[in-house]
Amino acid sequence: MEMSHFYHELAKKDQTDGLYSVVNNWVEIRNRIAMIPTAAELKSLLLIVGGPTSIEELGIKPELLKRSMLRAHEVRPNRFTLLKAYNEQREAQ
Repeated sequence: MEMSHFYHELAKKDQTDGLYSVVNNWVEIRNRIAMIPTAAELKSLLLIVGGPTSIEELGIKPELLKRSMLRAHEVRPNRFTLLKAYNEQREAQ
């Protein structure tokens, strides 16, 4: 759910300032992000099937989630994702 929230928040931002190498495709990317279920929708679906809906229910500490969000893009280093672009941009500042 955190990734869904992250992507929806990122899509609200104006990405025409060159922060990402995907500027020319930002409209299409934003449209695809809009198709990702919101955090609330995901939570509802998980509740229906009896799944955990929070990091606490998974037994994950907030610090692990934070580290995971900062490092997840390193699992597949040759793959370009918005999370990778976001993290690399943050590191460059």
